[in-house]
Amino acid sequence: MEERRNGGRKNTNQLITFLKDNNKMALIILAAVVLVVLVLILRSCGGEDGTAGETSGEIIVGEGETAPTRSAEDYALKQDAIPELNELVNTYFEAMKNFDAETYTNIVAGDDMTTEKLQKKGEFIEDYQNISCYTKPGISDGDYVAYVYYEVKFHNVDTLCPALIQLYICTNEDGSMYINAGSLDSELAGYINTVSNDEDVRLLKEETNQKMNEAMAADEKLNLVVQKLNEGASYTEEEETTAAETQPQDISQMTFEDRDEDVLTTTTVRVRSTPTTESDDNIVANIEPNETLHRTGYNEQWSRITYDGEEAYVSSDYVILK
Repeated sequence: MEERRNGGRKNTNQLITFLKDNNKMALIILAAVVLVVLVLILRSCGGEDGTAGETSGEIIVGEGETAPTRSAEDYALKQDAIPELNELVNTYFEAMKNFDAETYTNIVAGDDMTTEKLQKKGEFIEDYQNISCYTKPGISDGDYVAYVYYEVKFHNVDTLCPALIQLYICTNEDGSMYINAGSLDSELAGYINTVSNDEDVRLLKEETNQKMNEAMAADEKLNLVVQKLNEGASYTEEEETTAAETQPQDISQMTFEDRDEDVLTTTTVRVRSTPTTESDDNIVANIEPNETLHRTGYNEQWSRITYDGEEAYVSSDYVILK
């Protein structure tokens, strides 16, 4: 044992003498020792496989030096937490309700909107009510993914219809906000899709859908209007009639159930003197949306009505019971 200690002292003395005579080599060896120590410390702080241990809960979105750092709490769905955003969304709905294309284009980027398009989009709608904005942070600071809950008041329908839309809202350099309705790059689209699959967003969607189904079940008028809209019943000059209406009909074989009721037009409809579209010579009038007609007969294709004291016909697809 004494011999081993003497040998160790001899080796140590030799190493010290070597390092004194070779200063540069001493610095290199010292740096190597420090590096080894640092690696061992980092491994001791990580997991069993040498990976980094748990972080403080911060989440980094995006890439580069300017990527925002956020906590998990930042990603919780917040209701009406940003007054400026709520004001923007309310202006958006007011512009749609009033067919105000100028205001709309000032706050919505990437959507070529006109007064005529707004009129077509809102032809059944009287008002938007009970608006509430739920938000999550966007991919960049000052951006937000907004899930806007609102309730639609349709013309001549008493029950409000719950609805939910998703908007991507950005902030200008001057602090003003706008809605980005343009095309999204793959990174932003992927981010929005990920956020929209969060549990709190999924629950909001389910809750809204349940409210809408309950409202439709409680009000047959609302149910019919929503069904018409889902079927694409909006009017265009190029497509004024339904597929069923354009089929030639044998008028002599046509039967009607007798009715004595008022109906409401859901879009612009043609009033015809006979229940056929084989010719346009039988068109006697064009009726605007939300007009009341008195129906005296009904089948799946046609509704018999009284118009200017005369018997006439309109497509059954474009009227609902008032």
